[in-house]
Amino acid sequence: MCKTHQDLFRIQVTEPSVSVKDVIKKIVRSGYVEDAFYVCDVSDIVKKYNYWKRAMPRIETYYAVKCNPHRLVLETLVAMKSGFDCASKEEIKKMLSLGVPPNKIIYAHPTKKLSHLKYAAEVGIEMMTFDNDMELHKIKDMFPTAKLVHSITCCYSFG
Repeated sequence: MCKTHQDLFRIQVTEPSVSVKDVIKKIVRSGYVEDAFYVCDVSDIVKKYNYWKRAMPRIETYYAVKCNPHRLVLETLVAMKSGFDCASKEEIKKMLSLGVPPNKIIYAHPTKKLSHLKYAAEVGIEMMTFDNDMELHKIKDMFPTAKLVHSITCCYSFG
């Protein structure tokens, strides 16, 4: 099978002495990449996740998929048994397709579409957030057995 130039740089495993900057320079100097690209140090994700779990072992971690939905980032966190904060039906589908069990997904959109709420219920996503009484009633009507997390915004007044 013939690999493209892009495939040559998709995933690289480097020695600890090689910096992200070194990897970027190598890609740019190759002359093969004409478009924008991302460089991700997966070991940094692992290190930070492990630090978080050691610092707060009783806190359940839910990564917000919308922050960086790149497959490599998500697969790394799936392998580490993270939970996931999904804001849409598409994000829920993506995480289920990566093997995340429904009990490791929280549906966390401030204004949930009824079709997305129905889908979450159908696939067993029980945990979800609500910000106001309208969302609370919507969830109660559509999915009365849902487990809820109340999202609170703190407002500060500087006067």
